[in-house]
Amino acid sequence: MRSPTREMFAARLLKFEEAYLTDYIEEVGYIKTTWLDPYKEKLVKAWVDQHLHFDNVVTSRVEGIHGLLKSHLEVSTLDFLKT
Repeated sequence: MRSPTREMFAARLLKFEEAYLTDYIEEVGYIKTTWLDPYKEKLVKAWVDQHLHFDNVVTSRVEGIHGLLKSHLEVSTLDFLKT
């Protein structure tokens, strides 16, 4: 998911296959055919970063706003309604 280049994605996929293919052949096949092959352009950084998204890479707006709010708070226990 976090592979910044297609080459790194291919290398990491190969490493994943080498680590798990012998013991989990069906599971690795499922991951590849159900998720990686059809959706890698939407999931892997190497493809996602080709499009302008203003660093909005979360799956819901609430998660994005929550992350933005947390990034501006200096203390995680701060009650922003009292400040």
